[in-house]
Amino acid sequence: GEPLPPDDTIITRTARVKIALVNQDRTEQGVRAYLNLGHTFAHAIEQVSGYAWKHGQAVAVGMVAAARLAERRGVARAGLAGRVEVATAALGLPVSLAGLEPADLWDAMGHDKKWRDGAAAFVLLEEVGRPVIARDVPRADVLAVLDGLREDA
Repeated sequence: GEPLPPDDTIITRTARVKIALVNQDRTEQGVRAYLNLGHTFAHAIEQVSGYAWKHGQAVAVGMVAAARLAERRGVARAGLAGRVEVATAALGLPVSLAGLEPADLWDAMGHDKKWRDGAAAFVLLEEVGRPVIARDVPRADVLAVLDGLREDA
């Protein structure tokens, strides 16, 4: 693959994307929600770990989890999660969970602001650069994904 651009280039590009999405959707009713990729998992990881996990690390694992969940739900073709995992690991970020119980993470997700009326909202990927919002994702699918991330730890 191509060499990664310097960190300042990545930060500048991501900041521009975030600014554009926030300006386009100030009340988070549409595309701005895509910025939450990995965050439903990440907030639970942070909470259950007693905030031992840094936000960026938790989001990294959360993005891998979201990609695996997308494959499991048939939203993405097989192979997407592997690509996300390789790219995340190449940046030196964690791609697995250790010492965190899937059931505890699920319970913590229930307190997330992105849950409405007891239903989870996950940002998943159809493909890199093509996020979608999935609602009413079954607990069993989320637990299976989290369990798989523990096995890889």
